[in-house]
Amino acid sequence: MEQSTPVAYDLASHHALGGGSYAFKTRYPLYLKTLLSDPGQRTEVNIIIQPNSPAHVGTMCSLGLAFVLARRLLDEGLDVSVTCDLWDRAKGEQMTIDGVVYQKSLRDKGTFQKHLPGYVQIINELASRYRVYHRIRMEEEFMSNP
Repeated sequence: MEQSTPVAYDLASHHALGGGSYAFKTRYPLYLKTLLSDPGQRTEVNIIIQPNSPAHVGTMCSLGLAFVLARRLLDEGLDVSVTCDLWDRAKGEQMTIDGVVYQKSLRDKGTFQKHLPGYVQIINELASRYRVYHRIRMEEEFMSNP
């Protein structure tokens, strides 16, 4: 008798920026430029990261894509920057005590502080390689700007 293993699925559809690359073999940034309401204003490429471990290949690909896309948009004449949001309040550990569920964040566990220097180094190296202005924004700053 075969047993099926349940797979978590949030019923949402997720589309990475590279998802359209099969339709846009060339000039994808030019197409994105046509979607901007005011190409004269600064365009921000935003990526959100939870540094809960050393950067893995998926994180590296996502960061690389953000900076490559920003560089290509710059080459199309746009004013572009990359903002890397680092979530430090993401769930780090969950426990139940007397029926009450408690949660420690990445910051509470020290995980965020442990891995932050590696992420900052990767982000700075990508910004330097692709000559793109960037900033690193912590979750607290992001949440304070409605």
